[in-house]
Amino acid sequence: MNSSAQPSFLSRKKKLSASLRASILDGCFYTMMVGFGESFFGAYVVALKASHFVIGLVGSLPQAMGSLSQLLSIQIVRWFQSRKKMVTSLVLIQAFLYFPITAGMMLPPPYGMVLIVLSITLYFMLGMVVVPAWIDWMGFLVPSTLRGRYYGLRNSITGFFSLFSFLVAGFFLQMMDKSHLVWWGYGILFFLAFVSRIFSFYFLTRVEDVSVPIPIPLLSGTNVGSALKKLPQSPFYPFLMQSVLMNMAVYLSGPYFTPYMLEELHFSYWTFTYILAIPMLVKALAMPIWGKLCDLYGNRNVLAFSATFLGTLPILWTVSSSVSFLMFVQVLSGFLWAAYDLSSFNTLYDLTSEKSRMRLSIILNSINALAYLAGALLGDRILSLAQSLHLSFSPYYLVFLTSGFLRFVVAFLWIPKIPHVSGKHHIRFRTLLWMFSVLSVRGFSWNLLQTRKKTIKKPDAPHKK
Repeated sequence: MNSSAQPSFLSRKKKLSASLRASILDGCFYTMMVGFGESFFGAYVVALKASHFVIGLVGSLPQAMGSLSQLLSIQIVRWFQSRKKMVTSLVLIQAFLYFPITAGMMLPPPYGMVLIVLSITLYFMLGMVVVPAWIDWMGFLVPSTLRGRYYGLRNSITGFFSLFSFLVAGFFLQMMDKSHLVWWGYGILFFLAFVSRIFSFYFLTRVEDVSVPIPIPLLSGTNVGSALKKLPQSPFYPFLMQSVLMNMAVYLSGPYFTPYMLEELHFSYWTFTYILAIPMLVKALAMPIWGKLCDLYGNRNVLAFSATFLGTLPILWTVSSSVSFLMFVQVLSGFLWAAYDLSSFNTLYDLTSEKSRMRLSIILNSINALAYLAGALLGDRILSLAQSLHLSFSPYYLVFLTSGFLRFVVAFLWIPKIPHVSGKHHIRFRTLLWMFSVLSVRGFSWNLLQTRKKTIKKPDAPHKK
């Protein structure tokens, strides 16, 4: 390497390191915004005595509209002529929506609820329309060989900030509720969420932009009918179906855990908070290990492992309402969702090319919008049916059981159809579980991971039954 190339290489490496650090700091403040604000949207509308229909709507409509808004992502990037400018501009606007969300509780109930629902919906639309651009932006920045470990580390660090802000918010809300100042509590928390997003915006501006062509319009040069006919033959299709149907099954029960805990089990804000905080902690601890396993054995293997057992989670909520038992369920939840979220995110990179990634991620998230809404509305119908039948058990149980059953069906039907990425080892479920357990006990040892790799057979070597 000549003398002029050496400084150039070092300068590029320094810029990349600075950008990756800034992205982690952006993620930390973003998750603090979620912990102080977004995580309590459900509890907020429950405190305002909203109906189950409105609670389900708040838990699904904003996410659905946010996903549909991603159909505009490429066009907005083209307006800004930069992925970075598009992302930073819209997240700044998103931050200021905490003010009308807060103002809604001061208006008469019908008008206040409309303002809150509309503001939360716009909040999610702005937050989610930037996701495809951010994924594409980071996809060009983060080397493919480091993705699993980098995102595992990033998610782990940001997870602790999410946990910290969520616990502080829950404890603070509990104290304000005891002092009969709960509305002041929500106002202060939402202001802290606003400030956190402002810091997130600042660190996003410190991430290096990428000098790559602006993506072509979503349907440019594409025959829609022909593209849809070809989609089922693509390797991306099984992943698309698994993701969409799994999200529908998850959102069937997702919006109803909050009213179940606050209204039926009568949990205090503090109990509600630490029950929901447990999976955040477990995810933060588990992410670095799952990141290494994704890099070593492939995202598809980790996705298959985690998706297969997601169905157990809502079913276990019907076994007991004991706080100690639900704490155990939440530990398992954090363990499985850490693996599923990380491997699902990275599988998108595995199954798409740089040219098609943003377009396919938009298609995936837009169809997911229908899944969110369909799942929540189906959950509301099941809940209404269960209440009309006057069952001897909680009507929420029927929602949780249905969600769990559908998750098993989705995993059984679609996970085997997702292709393996070449160059990765095949690994059995029990081996993956064994490795995670040993790595946890041994202090997340990478050396052990490398040693264990030598004992795994190649994909072409048949496993003994």
